[in-house]
Order: sequence, then structure tokens, then C-alpha cells
Amino acid sequence: QASKAPEELNPQSFAEALLWLAHTRYAGERNGPKGLPERLDLLMKEYVQPFAMRTRSDEFRQSVGGLQPVLKKYHKQLLKIYTFYAAGQVEDRNATELSLKEFSNMWKDCDWIDRNFTRSDILMIYNATQNRPIDDEKAERMDYEEFKAALVAVALAKNGNPFLPEALKVEQCIANQYIPLVYKKHPRLRA
Repeated sequence: QASKAPEELNPQSFAEALLWLAHTRYAGERNGPKGLPERLDLLMKEYVQPFAMRTRSDEFRQSVGGLQPVLKKYHKQLLKIYTFYAAGQVEDRNATELSLKEFSNMWKDCDWIDRNFTRSDILMIYNATQNRPIDDEKAERMDYEEFKAALVAVALAKNGNPFLPEALKVEQCIANQYIPLVYKKHPRLRA
């Protein structure tokens, strides 16, 4: 009797599969990455990170619903900041959604991009909080509801204290860090 194949890859087999995929995917490219580490890095950035945790996105968005009182408390400031960045930091431009570049610039302005919170983290959060299917032409833009979910994700990522309730982590992040840092960079938003 033939043995049954495992239904899941163990961690070692998964790592080996990623290495094999990275090697074979970029092997024939003339100007592609030469070494296996570079190939693996590119594979992760192009194919794995943008889709990582996608299956839990709906679950996460539902948990954000429980944080609505906190988000509602700061709605006026958050909407003003969101609109400012969606307009490409030009107050009179009528834009209603954030691009990845505008979303990244916002965190850059807050001086939050560092070795513990990288551009890859920003990309992952941006992609994971999208409500629309990937093939939707507007999926490359972030609406206000997606922005709030992304803000919650960033707040939880930045404060890893497992003993604080999520609502407190989010409120501390918004009130004590995010809004003051954006206002410091762009004082005219205070008005």
C-alpha cells in the first residue's frame, strides 16, 4: 500500500520549496539576481509579502469594528490627515483615496520607518487592509475605511505589549504618537 503524502508542508520542506522556487524563478533572467539570497529576497518581496496574511484580513477587519469608539473619538483629526495625504499633501486637490506612495510618505513623515518597522511592513499592511479584489482597478488605492484598518494594524504592530487591551494600544498610538507627529510635520493641519 502506497504511503499517503502529507497534507501540509513541515517548516523545513516549506523553506526548501521557497528556495527552489526562488532559484528556478530567477535562474534564466540576464539582469536578475545572481545569488540565491538575492533571489529569495526578490521572491519574498514580489510574491509572498504582498499576499501574506490575506486570509486573515476579513477577520482583522471585523476586530477593527470593535475599536470603532476609539476611531470615532478621533474621527475629525484622522479624516483631515487622511484627506491631506490622499490629496498628495496639497490641501485643495480633490482626492479621496490614498496611493501606496502617499501612505508610505505619511509614515515617513512620522519618522516611523526604521529597522523595526520597515517599508516592507508598510507594503504588507497596505495590501492586507484592502477590501477590494486584487484585479479591481481601484485596489491600488486605499479608501478611508481601509485607512482606519491600516492605522489599527500599525498601532498594534508598533505596540507589542500583550498585556494592554487593543483599544488602549490604538488610542495611545493615535493620541500620543500619530496625530502629534503628523501635526508637528504639518502644523497647518492643526487648525
